[in-house]
Amino acid sequence: MKINRPEFDNPSSGRNADLQQGLDIWQLWETLWDSKWLIGSILGLFMLLGLLYNFLTEPIYSADVVLQIEELKNTGTGADLGEELTVQGAGSPLAAELQILKSRLILGDVTDTYKLDIEATPRYFPVFGGGIARWRGAQPAFYTPSQSNEPSANNFPEGGMTFGNYAWGGERIRVEEFNVPAGAVDKKFRVTALTGDKYQLTNKLGDVILTGTVGQLATTGEATEDRRFSILIAELYSSPGTQFNLVKKSRFNTIAELRDNLRIAEQGDDSGIVKLELRGTDPVQIVAVLNSITTTYVEQNRQQKIGTVQKNLEFLEQRLPVVKSALETDENALNSVRLDRGSVDLTLETQSTLARIVELEATLRGLDLRRQELRTRYTAQHRSVISVDSQRALLKSELEELEQAVNQMPETQRQILSLTRNVEVNTALYTSLLTRAQELKIAMASANSDIDILDQATAATKPIKPRKAAAFVIATALGLALGLFAAYLRSALIIGVEDPNELEKSLSMTVLATIPHSAIQKKISQGKHENQAHVQALAHLHSADLAVECIRGLRSTLHFSQDKAKNNVVLITSASPQVGKSFVSLNLAISFANSGKRVVLIDADMRKGRLNESFFKPRSPGLSEALAKGRLVDEYVERTKIKNLSFVATGAIPTNPSELLLTNQFLALVDNLSIRFDHVIIDAPPVLAVADAAIMGHAAGTTLVVIKSGVNPLREIEQCKNRLLQNAVRVRGVVVNDVVLSRNSRSAGGYIYQYASV
Repeated sequence: MKINRPEFDNPSSGRNADLQQGLDIWQLWETLWDSKWLIGSILGLFMLLGLLYNFLTEPIYSADVVLQIEELKNTGTGADLGEELTVQGAGSPLAAELQILKSRLILGDVTDTYKLDIEATPRYFPVFGGGIARWRGAQPAFYTPSQSNEPSANNFPEGGMTFGNYAWGGERIRVEEFNVPAGAVDKKFRVTALTGDKYQLTNKLGDVILTGTVGQLATTGEATEDRRFSILIAELYSSPGTQFNLVKKSRFNTIAELRDNLRIAEQGDDSGIVKLELRGTDPVQIVAVLNSITTTYVEQNRQQKIGTVQKNLEFLEQRLPVVKSALETDENALNSVRLDRGSVDLTLETQSTLARIVELEATLRGLDLRRQELRTRYTAQHRSVISVDSQRALLKSELEELEQAVNQMPETQRQILSLTRNVEVNTALYTSLLTRAQELKIAMASANSDIDILDQATAATKPIKPRKAAAFVIATALGLALGLFAAYLRSALIIGVEDPNELEKSLSMTVLATIPHSAIQKKISQGKHENQAHVQALAHLHSADLAVECIRGLRSTLHFSQDKAKNNVVLITSASPQVGKSFVSLNLAISFANSGKRVVLIDADMRKGRLNESFFKPRSPGLSEALAKGRLVDEYVERTKIKNLSFVATGAIPTNPSELLLTNQFLALVDNLSIRFDHVIIDAPPVLAVADAAIMGHAAGTTLVVIKSGVNPLREIEQCKNRLLQNAVRVRGVVVNDVVLSRNSRSAGGYIYQYASV
């Protein structure tokens, strides 16, 4: 039987290429269409997972602040003062400022202010509880310093959603104080709401630790503080029995968690503009915490500037009395010498030397003070200290040369010169220190931070995670991709032959018929068909079914080819079980009978034959008894309710079916029936399972092999063919059964699809 497919007598090479390309694309579409339910199921599953992800994932909000870190400008307080003020500000690299922002110095204060180490949340039902609570409008509560310590009335509405001890939306708790022993840090506790503003604190084992009242500090009775629990719940809004999870986190872990959620980055290169972003589940909390971080950082910057100036001022105030006392002593000594020796005039050269010595002495004393100031903050190896030491060494060298010149002067001039030098040096030093102290006082009173807050944090209105639209699109795309891959994998893993042309090309076996899948036959096989007729066969119950029509086509093929066969016996077998061999035998026999031919159907599968159930007849007596007793089968031929159709059951299961078939009795029996009936149809066992079919094949003029579409691989069919040929049984053709009608059935018999689509 030639498969109905469009053919062209003399197609051009270009036309052939176009046709082949179009066929490949069409076959790809057919493969996908055949797996539409698989693709749709996977796609639907992933779309559902996308929706569940959006529903169950706790939303993450973001708040940001923009800061400007300015360079410190000289405020006119002198070079030394300006240098002191730049220690915290302009002299620090921006990277250092970013590290200060994320340091425990800043984040620790914020953690303590907002009690971030206390984590109190409602206890939700696993997996779905959090999503349901958010859908019903759960409002988280957190501690703020401005909140009152007065208890909040527990007016949770009655009749709400309750199940177990879980929260289902709207419950709130605010814990202002929770102290635990060192061993209980980072451990989970439970707070259970009771009636009358009461609550219980329990551990994970359910042991009651204490019972308290909302708004009042509750403690355990342990004498030592390291074993004592204390808790102050300022607000508890829930129905009685609802539980809350409570954890006292370690300060170190809390700061580390806050640091992980804080993102700091400079906007642009060397712009001094820094953006701080904080992420969290509570939009109100992250705004308050972020604003607190920035204000704490700005205040810390200002206080550090004030502290630096304060240290310098304290140092100067300690040195001023010492310098003043030395000045007064030198003045008294100079006055005393002048009274004793009278007025002494100094030469111009001596006066010039004196002026230079005074200048050097004043500079050296200033450098000495500068070095002492630097040594309060740096080591002797610091570059600033080394620079001062180098300047002092040069000035001392010049001063020693001048002092050698002074030593050559007369004693009176030398004494007057020395005392005058001391007075002038101390006067200049005292005046300089006094002026500098006044400048530092002014600078400390007017000190401002080098940090400006350009944009304050504001409450985020939409979460940044999950991005619901993007998550749903990604889930849909992933589901579609996996669905297509599953369809391709399913097609690749089908090792059974689906295309009858493959049998003709590879094995040179003629395909006599392709029988489509029948949903009605499936119900008949399962005993679920509503019409309980005297013969349970598709050809009898639904003669208009498309599968029956294809069997009629097989009947016609066999009718016109029977003249060339040695007899009118048709043997129907298969390579393996469960491929519909008995279905083809039964319905082919009924089709022949309905055409007016006298037909006998023999169930020759003496091991597992069950054709008798279709006729509501017993298994025995039958073929096995006739062969065992050496009798003709006449007495075992039973008429059925279908006109012109007779039936021979398998009989009792024999111990040696193959030996019974090897006797001449089986050939004689079949010859006898061949004379009496127009058609003899033998339903034989599978070829590769037992040797019975190969033995029976010698009695048949026509042998058909039934395969199931997509089940029997090519190699198995080839082995079946070779096994029959080895026993001198020639296969007349193949019947492809249970072909699933689809667009892909163009490859499995185009006429089936075209006829079914009309």
